[in-house]
Amino acid sequence: MPSVPRRFAIVAPNLHPRICGVGDNSLRLGQEFRRRGHEVMLFSRAPAEPHPEAPELPVLGATAALPTLLAHSLVTAVERFRPTEVVLQYTSQMWDTWRFGSPATTLFLRQLRGTSARLTVVAHELAVPWRPRPDLFLAALLQRLQLAAVVRHCQRLFVTTGTRAALIEPLCRVAGAPRPQVIRIGSNALPVELAAWPPRMDYPGGRQARHGEPGRQLVATGTVHAISARRRA
Repeated sequence: MPSVPRRFAIVAPNLHPRICGVGDNSLRLGQEFRRRGHEVMLFSRAPAEPHPEAPELPVLGATAALPTLLAHSLVTAVERFRPTEVVLQYTSQMWDTWRFGSPATTLFLRQLRGTSARLTVVAHELAVPWRPRPDLFLAALLQRLQLAAVVRHCQRLFVTTGTRAALIEPLCRVAGAPRPQVIRIGSNALPVELAAWPPRMDYPGGRQARHGEPGRQLVATGTVHAISARRRA
């Protein structure tokens, strides 16, 4: 049966004209959702405008002096769109936050918990690695605490490798967060025969980059299948 059209708000660290791999993935994700008959809008910080390759996708870029104020502006914009699904394309220092952590992304999700939208986090970058230097150690610790706070407020959590899923699963248990699932994108995505769809949720695979596009994060159809999977009864 065809899926019922839904409204997807995809929230990214950056969008065109800023160069960002996660922003490019957000664009491909939006294109695939739209191809499947869903409404899509992309959100980020300014400057942000429709990509020349996808002018049909509406884009909103918010402006604010601080990341926390930016989060509030984005919440207002997302609520105005009235989505059924919110996909946060998470990185640990998105929206130009400090390396010692910020409550911005946590506040963004917490304010949206009051809506009827399902909140999904796709964690592309978890945290900086542990280092013995005091300031780097503190940054690594605070970014992990930030991640724990973020994932507590989502209904579903995805990471891009099995290694990362195993790494943060203990953190998710302690935080009372959803168990991380894996969607492979970019160089981690493996080709899967179309006859195999729908793929296993924890190993959806995806489409390889076209010739001449090495390293480009093309969205996998398995990624869309995983993120758009319906709520379980």
